[in-house]
Amino acid sequence: MSIAIALMMHFLIKKNCPNSVGRKVKCHVYPVSLSMGIKGIFYYLVSIGLFVILISYALLAATCFIWVMFFLENIFVNLGKLKIKIID
Repeated sequence: MSIAIALMMHFLIKKNCPNSVGRKVKCHVYPVSLSMGIKGIFYYLVSIGLFVILISYALLAATCFIWVMFFLENIFVNLGKLKIKIID
């Protein structure tokens, strides 16, 4: 949801561009504009914060997964060595 809010804020908030002689003038897209007000800027910052928290939790989960895999690999390698010693 935070990604959706951030994208909505980024793409829907545009600077007011007047049409010049019936031609459409290209408008620049601003992620934060003064017309948003305090509430809009607050929602934008909260959505970015939630996105950063989501990314950090994903990195933490990936790191824990890698550590668990290394731990299990060491256990199985040690069991393999133990089995070879028993057979020999």
